[in-house]
Amino acid sequence: MNYRDYYSWIALVLLILGEYFALRGIRGNWSCWEPWAITTIVCVFVLWIVGQCFNYSFNFRSVILTKLLANAIVPKRLGTIYLLLFVIHIGWLTNTMMSLYMPDQNLWDAIKATCVCVFGLVTLICFFPDGRKQKSKIPQKVFISGISAINPFNHNLTPLVRMLQLTDDKDTSCELYVLNSSYYSDKNEQEKIKRNYDQYLKEILIKMPKKEHPMAKVLGTNAPINEKLEYLIKMVAMDMFPEKKWIPDGLKIKFSEQEADYNQFDLCFEIVDKYVKAKDTKDNRLYFNLTPGTGIVGSLMTLMAIDGNRSLYYYSQDTRLDEKDKLKEVDKAQVPLHNLLSQALDTLEDNNK
Repeated sequence: MNYRDYYSWIALVLLILGEYFALRGIRGNWSCWEPWAITTIVCVFVLWIVGQCFNYSFNFRSVILTKLLANAIVPKRLGTIYLLLFVIHIGWLTNTMMSLYMPDQNLWDAIKATCVCVFGLVTLICFFPDGRKQKSKIPQKVFISGISAINPFNHNLTPLVRMLQLTDDKDTSCELYVLNSSYYSDKNEQEKIKRNYDQYLKEILIKMPKKEHPMAKVLGTNAPINEKLEYLIKMVAMDMFPEKKWIPDGLKIKFSEQEADYNQFDLCFEIVDKYVKAKDTKDNRLYFNLTPGTGIVGSLMTLMAIDGNRSLYYYSQDTRLDEKDKLKEVDKAQVPLHNLLSQALDTLEDNNK
């Protein structure tokens, strides 16, 4: 159970106690039970304030209300209890609202019952348990991306390496996962790849301190292309972020074992999805880069990043921006990704009928 759920359990207990006290007051001596009912309301507000202080957001969220009304809840016992009580309160609200129009009903008692019900609904919505996976306090950053064909003239590894800008002083390591492109094993492109690789590396080494790097052994002509690319990416990263002394040993670069034709969406999806499922744990935070590679790979990264626990970035081509400002995060709250996905699913269902 994550810590946020403890707040949800406490709010649930307070809500039940408060409604019990209100029921006893309406059915019996209101002056006797009123202080207890008010006390539970105050406790709920105190719980809300404490949660805010510890960075737990408990607000009236339209998304939660929609999910409750659609019975789309997280598959947890606590979420089921919240749904059950929400349904009960909806029926209760209907009855109390109707009683306001009954001439033989005590108007004040009906108003009190309505207020208690509305307060209960708001509490259930605000403290609804979060079904997202809770991350550890300092999760390891995992950057997922495609890779473009090496071009030393426009330094097109920059969008790939620029993601390391998201690491901070607390980080001593991170992982960069690259979808292995079949381009680099194309026999017809080997001379061009070698020429561009050598030129790119030469330009970087000129700017680096004149000392042998511990990874220099991979520069042999018989070294696999992925090892050479790993070396080049690290050198570009060290040149771009000289203050991050952990890069030589702490930056783990992993190429997918299976090569992918960047023009085949299904294959690219299958490869990346397998890796993402294995890495999407509380100990990792996933960052997707949609710039390197083809448009198909960029679309794949966007699709993979829809999950609320994942982040999506791109490298701006705006030459007016400073280098550090070119890395842009996609604000998924401003982009109707969920609506687009829902429309796509509806279309697929219609096509399958």
